[in-house]
Amino acid sequence: MAKLLSRYTLSIGTVAAFLTGCGGYYAGNAPVTVSGYGAVQAPRSFKIYVANIGNGTITTYEPSGTQTTPTIQTGSSDTDYLFGMAVGPDGKIYALNFHSLEVSNSSGTLTTFKPDGTPTTPTIQIKEDGYRSPVAVAVDQQGKIYILNSSHYDSPGFVRTYRPDGRPTKPTFKTSVNPSSIAIDANGKIYVTNDTGSHHWSVTTYLPDGTPTTPTITRGLHDPVSIAIAADGTIYVANITPGGPDGTGAGAISAYGADGTGPLERIRTGPSAPGAVALDAEGKIYLGSMHGGYSSSVKTYKLNGDRTRPTIRTGVDGPSAIAIHTSSS
Repeated sequence: MAKLLSRYTLSIGTVAAFLTGCGGYYAGNAPVTVSGYGAVQAPRSFKIYVANIGNGTITTYEPSGTQTTPTIQTGSSDTDYLFGMAVGPDGKIYALNFHSLEVSNSSGTLTTFKPDGTPTTPTIQIKEDGYRSPVAVAVDQQGKIYILNSSHYDSPGFVRTYRPDGRPTKPTFKTSVNPSSIAIDANGKIYVTNDTGSHHWSVTTYLPDGTPTTPTITRGLHDPVSIAIAADGTIYVANITPGGPDGTGAGAISAYGADGTGPLERIRTGPSAPGAVALDAEGKIYLGSMHGGYSSSVKTYKLNGDRTRPTIRTGVDGPSAIAIHTSSS
């Protein structure tokens, strides 16, 4: 949990003290589920959702970057940290909060909201024995819920799955060591970023039944914190790299072919600590970052790495996840 939260220490003062007792693992983000992303044609409309670990809110934006409704308060910003967020195919919003005061018995809550921000079902309570913590959530095209859990002290993590109504289902499967983020492509393949220690990182992939599959990516990664999958299978990973201000790290996005070849592209995103990455249906890349521990933004990039619009700052406070939801109407 320490990686993500250490990036935001200056803006979330209570986090650093909590992390001292959490085994040195960060609660990553971000997982990003890009609902409706597999569409071939350009979307008629879409919304950008940003999960803010700084104040526990989910904020919403038009494609132009203009803030719109809803703004959702997901928990207490003093004791709960919004580590994960996803938007399902029907527009339902899923928020994963970690309850920081329960250090010896880490727990979390997945709450759901209608597209207008009204609370709805299911609510899933996540209780773990020992120093484990739920760190990310993804939702597939059928509304099945995947919650990624981290086990500290260089132990494997695991994924638990739930039906759309919140009842546990299969699969439950182990991941590599210290997982941080999860994404699901249009075919149901599952992608997880991991920190295996000693400057070794990986992206591991799994079939919908939880069976390990290819590719496994180890090249060109450095503290991967978030992952998103393009419609053609291209894999985009947001990394923390050395050299940022205030010890927070700088950012880079690495792109890989669907077969794991690459990195095909490495987009350097400047002296800011990434927290989340997502793509819209036209392939534009969205990166949520903390800048020097004092301010936050969501910046956008073309596939060749050139900056483009929008840049979003209003309402962004330590972005831990981004989701794009495309409307069918």
